[in-house]
Amino acid sequence: MKIRFCVGTVMILLFISGCSGPTEKEHLNIMVFSDLPFSYNERIENYFENVNNDEGISMEVQMFLPSPEKLTVEMVAGEGDIYLVEKSLFPIIFDPVILHPLDSIVAVVEEENQHIGKNEHTGEEHVYAMTVDSDTSFFQYLEMDESGSYVAVMIKERPFYSYGFSVLEAMIDGES
Repeated sequence: MKIRFCVGTVMILLFISGCSGPTEKEHLNIMVFSDLPFSYNERIENYFENVNNDEGISMEVQMFLPSPEKLTVEMVAGEGDIYLVEKSLFPIIFDPVILHPLDSIVAVVEEENQHIGKNEHTGEEHVYAMTVDSDTSFFQYLEMDESGSYVAVMIKERPFYSYGFSVLEAMIDGES
């Protein structure tokens, strides 16, 4: 009887502590799903440290191999604010319902690199993703000979939109 009571109490405490709600994020989380060497993590963070950050927000870059399963898990977990994924993962990441429109930065993105989608809940069409390739400031900084083609998106309902837009804009033209 005592064992059952102790086990029940522990389970209730675990349940309550797990349901305490999300904590307020203190940083912008950029998730990169690519074959880029993990040793580039610090170089990528250094590149984004130069981005205009009036709000004083810290940033974290996490790198993963280009796995559809891992990308799906991370999207469901909701930890990423900005995702930079290999083009092969585009069908997984491109969901206008969960993505934030990027219309405010399309001036720096060439038209053929803009990915327009229709949000099935609102019926609105917006640019929800942009192609980032070897011609962009980001990959020129990394000095990659053959970077391939990537897609960048920002997830909806995040606290740091203005900084996120600056980061995305910097991927293309390096000046934000």
